[in-house]
Amino acid sequence: MIRADQSPRPIGQTLPHALVRGRAASSTGRTMRPRSPHVALVAATAATLLLSLAPSGGGASAAPAPGAPTAVDVDVRSGGAPAFAISWSDPAEGAPTSYEVLVDGKVRSTVEGAVHSAVVEGLSKGTSYKVAVRAVADGARSQGVGERLLLTYGAATPTLPANPTNPLAGQEWGVYLGPAEHSYDPWRNAEGETKAAIGEILLQPKAKWFGRWIPDDDIASKVGEYIRDTTHGDPDVMAQMTIFRMKPWEGDACKRLPTAAETASYKRYITSAAQAIGDTRMAVVLQPDGPFARCAPGGSKAPSRLIAWSARVLSALPRTQVYIDMGSPGWFRNDITDAVRMLVDAGVADTRGFALSITHMDTTRQSVNFGSRIVDALAARGITGKHFVVDTSDNGRGFSGKQFRKVYPRSIPINWAKMCRTPDQKLCVALGVPPTTDVANPRWGLPARINRLAAKNVDAYLWINRPWLYQQTVPFKVDYALALADQNPYG
Repeated sequence: MIRADQSPRPIGQTLPHALVRGRAASSTGRTMRPRSPHVALVAATAATLLLSLAPSGGGASAAPAPGAPTAVDVDVRSGGAPAFAISWSDPAEGAPTSYEVLVDGKVRSTVEGAVHSAVVEGLSKGTSYKVAVRAVADGARSQGVGERLLLTYGAATPTLPANPTNPLAGQEWGVYLGPAEHSYDPWRNAEGETKAAIGEILLQPKAKWFGRWIPDDDIASKVGEYIRDTTHGDPDVMAQMTIFRMKPWEGDACKRLPTAAETASYKRYITSAAQAIGDTRMAVVLQPDGPFARCAPGGSKAPSRLIAWSARVLSALPRTQVYIDMGSPGWFRNDITDAVRMLVDAGVADTRGFALSITHMDTTRQSVNFGSRIVDALAARGITGKHFVVDTSDNGRGFSGKQFRKVYPRSIPINWAKMCRTPDQKLCVALGVPPTTDVANPRWGLPARINRLAAKNVDAYLWINRPWLYQQTVPFKVDYALALADQNPYG
């Protein structure tokens, strides 16, 4: 089970030298997207970029410079080796014969004037680049328009034919870079192989946890700061968050019910978080360790009703997808009966679906099979169209709770399992499938039957848990990161 961070550093207090993403304004009137004060340095850099890429030409005989490209968008490419995908539209006036894509002031790609996109490869992930596009006509060049962007992993997010309504597919997944991410400062201060190892964690899109360690009065600002620092004003970038706010929860949930004051506080928290999310593209995992709702005193459904209420509130947001945590196959001994009942009580009918194996290390194969059985059982109850996500952050060598208990006593929680440090080590933690909607890719080494089930029922493999933290909380452990990178089966 996951314990909450007790003293996380505030989101949004990004250091002045932080590598963040900004949007440049062009001379053709393209409006700058809103950004926080701490990215003013990036705005200044973007303005410098425009000046440093000023139109070429001079003298009486020089051809007039064409207008600058408009609607320039620079994204981390989804899937494949880390690269930038750039798109743009024609200038407001004029017809360029070609366009040049520049990285740090050097031309890296030239395309014909009828082409409005390019991909730039051969760059180093974890490095910040100035990327810009300029128009060319009769030998003259416009000013460049673009932005500074740190090259992260680009999650492959294809829409699979068997799951055409997948709301997580077909979009860029944002990566939060700032001190509220526990791996950020260690990565920034590291060098060489250590920096690369930490980067395998930091530079992947992941879910940020929000819980009762954040006061009710602060949650809206914290969520807003997180969204801003993950999407940087781009409405097409998706953020991810995990809400872990119930009180009492885990073992305490088996001893008492929420008080009236705790219920009111919970609803105030969720309402504020929802208002902060607004129309952001967001994937929300709701209340890890969900099966603890089953052990409420006297069989009370009060905890489930609260989860169902928050599921309705969050699902009502225009671009938020909610997945209710329902434990793991091992938690339910592979019996879906109680799992289905729990999800129905928790309001799964109002959501996109559910999440599996966040605080356990069950294999992806087990999770896909178990989750698909639940989807069928829900459909049999008239709750159709449900899908699920699987946490693959720590199950590269997955194992069940039953297997773990044959070796370790109950005093040692499953998510305290040791890091895998040798190729043949068992009952240990290793990074799993990287975040993606490409869930049926043969690269993941799953049987054909499981891939067919995943293609139909699984929206994504996500990194929700945090095995690089000590006992999944704090602090960040550099030696954990080194072990995870060294034994990464998908690295």
